[in-house]
Amino acid sequence: MIHNITANQRSFHVVEFTTGLNVILAERSQTSTVKDTRNGLGKSTLIEIIDFCLGSRATQGSGLLIEPLKDWAFTIELTLAGNRVRVTRAVADQNRIVIDGLTTGWIEQPDIDEDSRDRVFRADRWRTLLGWALFDVSRSVDQLPYNLSYRSLISYFVRRGPDAYSTPFRYFRQQKTWDIQLHTAYLLGMNWEYAGRWQSLKDQADGVKAIEKAIKTGAMTGAVGSVGELETQRIQLEQQASAAKQALDSSKVHPQYESIQQDADRLTSEVHELANRNVTDRRRLTRYQESIKNEKPPRASSLERLYEQSGLVFPDAVRRSDLAPEKRIPC
Repeated sequence: MIHNITANQRSFHVVEFTTGLNVILAERSQTSTVKDTRNGLGKSTLIEIIDFCLGSRATQGSGLLIEPLKDWAFTIELTLAGNRVRVTRAVADQNRIVIDGLTTGWIEQPDIDEDSRDRVFRADRWRTLLGWALFDVSRSVDQLPYNLSYRSLISYFVRRGPDAYSTPFRYFRQQKTWDIQLHTAYLLGMNWEYAGRWQSLKDQADGVKAIEKAIKTGAMTGAVGSVGELETQRIQLEQQASAAKQALDSSKVHPQYESIQQDADRLTSEVHELANRNVTDRRRLTRYQESIKNEKPPRASSLERLYEQSGLVFPDAVRRSDLAPEKRIPC
């Protein structure tokens, strides 16, 4: 519910709303003549202000975005998703929406402006929040080719311009048929997704007709080949599809995969064999190093006894006398 509308300029008169039906009229006094009309007194401007605060995509140079209003900022106080808040949007910075009040339970939370410490929304996030709060539109609908739009839904309630009142199902003259069907179905509680799917089918049908027309006029000549070439390609694709289906049905591995598997097995075996050789060589090298490290040369006396036991007798002349007995070695 909208409670009131204010502005940052003193010349603006506060507009208060109450529960129930609110009617805005332009007064005529007793001194009014037939030349005094109710036009130009701000009724349409008030609707524009409401739409502006509710996230409309204003165009520079029209509506509220005109030079005389460049310093204006409008505030709407309303109850939104259980919270009463004040929403302010300035003409000079329409992408910045300031929120004053609790936002408990909202799916979108405002950011904190580092300079002013205001709690603010960007315009796109503000529209997302309003779609959820006012019409229960979830974010997931954005994934569909034809989906709900918060701005289209709110435009059925905030109608601007003469075309908005020409028919209840259209809020502007150039509104597309699918947009009318989809959003009207949603507002009436019908399955709006059917309208989106129907439009997708129509797009596909239009695409097929366009291709058929291009073929008939010769525009596709050389692009997709002749009829004979296409027929050959069709047969080849059918054979490939049939062979693939048979392979899947019989659970047989594709021959190319078997060849790759054999190569992989062979390479794996070679890698294992080389690894085993490497381990063997490393162990052998380790034993050699330990043997060299632990080996000690025999004593001279031990060699002498060895030769004596072998039946060899050496004369004293061949022995070195300058060595200590334990260091003498046979010549």
